[in-house]
Amino acid sequence: MENIINDETVREVSRILGNPVQNKPLLDTSKIMLVAETNPKLTKYANVTSRASSTATGNTTLYTTPTDRDFYLTDINISISKNVTNDITACYVNVTPQEYPALRIIDLALQPLTATDSINIQKSLTFPIKLQRGTTIVLVKTFTAGAGTFTGIVCGFTTDGINV
Repeated sequence: MENIINDETVREVSRILGNPVQNKPLLDTSKIMLVAETNPKLTKYANVTSRASSTATGNTTLYTTPTDRDFYLTDINISISKNVTNDITACYVNVTPQEYPALRIIDLALQPLTATDSINIQKSLTFPIKLQRGTTIVLVKTFTAGAGTFTGIVCGFTTDGINV
């Protein structure tokens, strides 16, 4: 490797100071070593995919996190297919992050629709959310009339006892 010298900068500094400045390398590349460090504990992939469907109003459990290892939520999907008379007013997913209260990860605040309709919402999380051990991921839906199918899909990974 070669030394990198910026002659133009040296000339400009010499001109501004009014005296010559030594032309020293800005960067000695002979002492640079390229290193790639990998940590298998941080290389994760989705090893959990869970799907549940329901045609009734109320709660549907999509997934229960393990009690013996950590679970990280990476993706979630809600799919709604309803008929003309279904008056759905709310559909959301509740999760409980580690050391935080329950929160809604996807919240569809719907006005009653008057036509047959299908809705599909998918959310990929930029940063996985660590959920509390042994808690449930719940799809909650509210309607009083009509028919519909509500499906939720959860993706994530477990650490198999490794603390990341």
